[in-house]
Amino acid sequence: MADVFAFRPAPLRGPQEWQLEDGRLHGPSGTLALDRVRRLRLVDRRYGDARMLRLDLIHDGGTLDVSLTIGALAPDETPDLAAWSGLVAALGHALSARDPGLEVEIGEGGLAGWGMFVVGLLSLLAGLGIGLGAAMS
Repeated sequence: MADVFAFRPAPLRGPQEWQLEDGRLHGPSGTLALDRVRRLRLVDRRYGDARMLRLDLIHDGGTLDVSLTIGALAPDETPDLAAWSGLVAALGHALSARDPGLEVEIGEGGLAGWGMFVVGLLSLLAGLGIGLGAAMS
């Protein structure tokens, strides 16, 4: 029997349905056999008044992401968040049963992580430059 999870991935998008059945994840972009998953990445970011949650299933052929964007102050009881969290938990149980040593990364990785670091560093330098310029005048 399939576990079915339905949620709206973003406020202006319609609902998506995901099914977890017999070691396979069926979603809007196709089907992924869970035995192909090599590692996971869990991202939880806040951008202004929005919160973006994403689970990346990194497999031999690329990455399948299961994402949700909600209001930053949305309560934990919202149906979309509950369904997304249920799917993530079910995937975690299914994947840990197949591979207890599966690697899980927390936060952005790769170029996205470096890009955010560089933007932060440039912002810091610009702020220092403005402060020094104001102090010298």
